[in-house]
Amino acid sequence: MEEHFSQVFNNNIIVGRQTNNCHYLRFTSANAIQAFLPATGPNRALTQNYQNPTNKHVAGFIAGQLLAAKLNVGFNDAILRNSSCGNIEDLCFLDDSPCAGHTVKQVIEVADYLIGGCQNKCKQGTNNNELCDLSLNEINRCLDSFNDAFKHNVKDHDNNDKKRKNGNGNGNGNGNGNGNDNGNDNGNDNEDENDNEHGKILVGKCNTGSVKSSSETSDAPIICGSIIGLALAVFAAI
Repeated sequence: MEEHFSQVFNNNIIVGRQTNNCHYLRFTSANAIQAFLPATGPNRALTQNYQNPTNKHVAGFIAGQLLAAKLNVGFNDAILRNSSCGNIEDLCFLDDSPCAGHTVKQVIEVADYLIGGCQNKCKQGTNNNELCDLSLNEINRCLDSFNDAFKHNVKDHDNNDKKRKNGNGNGNGNGNGNGNDNGNDNGNDNEDENDNEHGKILVGKCNTGSVKSSSETSDAPIICGSIIGLALAVFAAI
């Protein structure tokens, strides 16, 4: 992230809204982002503006999730701009969650209004009455599942790389690892299952009939997600 942040974001990324009676967090460097993450604490709307905040509790968990989601979208689009993979912000949330049927872009846009403390302007600014009526906790859950889908996809990709290097996988990197590798992978999987014990909202191509359960996260249809190597170190931070 340190190497590419300035190129992709021009040393400026905003969480919240820069309009009258709204508030925001501004980050101007990769170091500032790393100093802020992981954000923790109860989700709440901002009451003032901050530049490069170090208080991890300033808006709760949602501040970190929204920041990470914007980083994931920005880096992904920069990498795949000239490919046929499509933009991940056009993916839709699946299942019967509060965000079901809405795109990642729409959820991020609404989250900016809610965390910015101007939920009363959300419906007029986004024309999305349903999402604007959600709570910060509900929007946070959606963002968390989006970022989590990235984490699982990158983890699966890294595990396959490890197995190929050890000569234990087939040509596609889908073979089973040796006993030690399986033990390590199972440990990581258990950790992820703990994260998912309340269920995750997954994302996929819009208008698809299939809905993935939390146990099928590794199959979440992130477009071309297996090549996302830049995005990151953010996963370790949220």
